[in-house]
Amino acid sequence: MKEKMRVAIAGAGMVTRHHLEAWFGLSGVKIVAIYNRNLDKALNRAKEFGIPKAYSNMVEMLEKEKPDALDIAVATEAHKEFARMATAQAK
Repeated sequence: MKEKMRVAIAGAGMVTRHHLEAWFGLSGVKIVAIYNRNLDKALNRAKEFGIPKAYSNMVEMLEKEKPDALDIAVATEAHKEFARMATAQAK
């Protein structure tokens, strides 16, 4: 049996609802964690979608969860920074 792709989500704002609905529509994906600088927002979205872990520290999430993919759903101006963090953890 093929393992599911492990995905972490960066961001817990309004747009993540749409991202998560799309991810949950795919059978080969498992959402392993969600990050938001405001932990309460991450916890609320995690509870809403049954995501097992929530973080307020992005590097910690990447180090502990080691996702196969990161869905960057934060403000556009932060995308580059988050992509760099993910790339650094993938090495």
